[in-house]
Amino acid sequence: MTPGDLTEFEQECHHRAVALVADDLPTLESAEFEGLVFQLLTAMGFVFDRTAVREAPFDFAGNDASGRSVVVECRLFRRGVNGIGLREAHQSLARARAFVSADVGYLVVNQRVPPQRREQLTSETPWLIVVDADDIISQVGHHPALAARWLRLVEARRDVLQADPGAAAAPGASIIAELAVLPSGKSSSRTFEETAVRAINHALCPPLDTPRVQSRSDDGLDVRDAVYPIFVGNAFWDWVRAATNSWFVVVECKNFAEAPGQTEVESLQQYLYSHAMRSFGILVSRRPASEAALKARRRSWLEFRKLIVLFSDAELNDMVRERDSGGRPERLIELHLFDFFATLTP
Repeated sequence: MTPGDLTEFEQECHHRAVALVADDLPTLESAEFEGLVFQLLTAMGFVFDRTAVREAPFDFAGNDASGRSVVVECRLFRRGVNGIGLREAHQSLARARAFVSADVGYLVVNQRVPPQRREQLTSETPWLIVVDADDIISQVGHHPALAARWLRLVEARRDVLQADPGAAAAPGASIIAELAVLPSGKSSSRTFEETAVRAINHALCPPLDTPRVQSRSDDGLDVRDAVYPIFVGNAFWDWVRAATNSWFVVVECKNFAEAPGQTEVESLQQYLYSHAMRSFGILVSRRPASEAALKARRRSWLEFRKLIVLFSDAELNDMVRERDSGGRPERLIELHLFDFFATLTP
């Protein structure tokens, strides 16, 4: 049955059901969302073996309508999609796909994924298919029977299920807004440094302690670093202390329009000094790191045991949002390091 086969009354009910799905996607519990995704993909011709994933850290595995083997991971986001959660889900799905040797991995989320994030994910991993809220609503619109079932479920629990009526602006929203309007370039470099440090303070303090901001000269340029003490008592930062023999995190910010390269990484590397117990650094820039920067970061670790994480300002925003949502912003650092060490070779 398609929407064209429905009576006028049935079409009205169908449109109402689709609208309710759109309204309720952000509020679903995990089991409800997985149930909706399972029903939707089944209606689209997917065949799943639920017994195959009882002990697996993903949701469904089977075949799509064309016969390709697939693995599906469902992820809930409460306040819009954030980059940390997407990156974590992407890594998890990559491991799941390798585990079952699937042709395709489906990442299904209950919020809208911005086009640039979708493009970045799918360009890096051609086997990945991202299904977001817009896709779900569109597909539900093509399956009246599923829409009708969902309408009955929603109406039965509507008095219990309440969406967030619109919380006040998150504390970090002003920082994100300031970063968004800051131009790149030397004229606003000091403002970018100050705003980026405020963002890191918001996201990572505590458990990191208040930083000491200092200036140094590098090839005639005035470079400002924020040096954060790492005190014992947090599992992740305890690991960083032990793995890098560092009692400090050194943050350097670059407001260049172009992607950071070898020079920028080596500038931070030279300031890291194992005898001073500072061997861990974060380089924040306006764009994702270039290939030259990634190679320099690799050399820094293999040759000097200095570990550097490379952040874009978009990822800095993700950490601010993660803090505001009550999550663990240091997860982004953890994911960066996991990627780095998982692919590191001699």
